[in-house]
Amino acid sequence: DMASASVGYAAPLMQPKVGLAVAPSVLPGGVQLVDDSTILICDSLDEWLLPESNKYQGLLLKRSISPSFWTPAVHSCVEAWRAKMPFPELEFGRALYVDEVQKAGGSLRQAAAAASQQNLNTLGLPATLEAIINDDAGRLAEAMSRLLPHANLILVKIEAIGKFGSCCRWHQDDYLARAIVSYNGTATSYTPSDNVDLSKNTVFDELKATTASTGDLLLIKGLKYPHPNNGLVHKAPEHAYHPNGEIIDRLVLKVDMFDTGQRVRSCGTCHNTT
Repeated sequence: DMASASVGYAAPLMQPKVGLAVAPSVLPGGVQLVDDSTILICDSLDEWLLPESNKYQGLLLKRSISPSFWTPAVHSCVEAWRAKMPFPELEFGRALYVDEVQKAGGSLRQAAAAASQQNLNTLGLPATLEAIINDDAGRLAEAMSRLLPHANLILVKIEAIGKFGSCCRWHQDDYLARAIVSYNGTATSYTPSDNVDLSKNTVFDELKATTASTGDLLLIKGLKYPHPNNGLVHKAPEHAYHPNGEIIDRLVLKVDMFDTGQRVRSCGTCHNTT
């Protein structure tokens, strides 16, 4: 496929209202836990394209998936991978060039879904989970391309994050944007930029740090996102554990948008971290 190339390394709907920030948790006395410029919760991915979205550092489509439902299948997959590979990290990614997909007369949504399936081919996940991941990859790539029409490079990745691959420091991404979905375990944490000291990896008020839910579709605007409201501060969530004390590996889909000239790296490019 000319429009899809390996990058060389071996992821019940709620009805929030547009215009609200993070489903605002409110303490007695009316204290709101997250400020109103951090996250916009939408009813659909189409609403990511509304002018309102420019006021926020991140965009969120909530979708409830039981954190434990897919964990046994993910655990079996990851353990089988580690048993046969000389390196423990499970990470696959494929690059899509939007102009090449368009020149070939193809659908970006279908191309991203196909790239996602190529990532999953050797993992032995349940067909139902594969279908969910592939559909998410296609819809997210399509929405992000419409949101960032000047960006030509999309990276579709699947990762197991837990024992390996976690970025547990608060940080901002040094690229355009990333959409991320966790299919089991826990999901990405985020906080307002004025609530964190990145150099010390500390937040001033823990109540203003929020964690997305398993299954949520979260768009993280990076520092290169072409609008002043960018650079969502986020990090990997705290580990969850199996009953035997072993860290639960999360299966995570990442759909990243880059300027064509930007160097693609196999891990998230963090700002103020090593």
